[in-house]
Amino acid sequence: MDDKGGVGAHKDLTAPACAADANGVWGFSGKVDNSTKTAQDYTVEVSVVDPNGWSVLGSTSVTASVEPGQTAPVVAKGFHRESPAEAAKHQCVTRVVRHQG
Repeated sequence: MDDKGGVGAHKDLTAPACAADANGVWGFSGKVDNSTKTAQDYTVEVSVVDPNGWSVLGSTSVTASVEPGQTAPVVAKGFHRESPAEAAKHQCVTRVVRHQG
């Protein structure tokens, strides 16, 4: 992804939850909190990775435009599917970029 002048904003991501269900279907939810004095556009990249080598197995991006001092939900349902046995071996990682809106 080209950040186009964006800045890392992982601290703005709150209440992140990412997991596979019993069928091996991955989902993510969280919130982005804009504590700046201007509107901001957020991109949250969510990836399922194999911690044995860190290869990306599945990923998605979620965007949100957030007014100053406000919070917005970020949700990605069913963005990666694998067997439950494989899902148990993997984990989710996030990357957050903020751009002035």
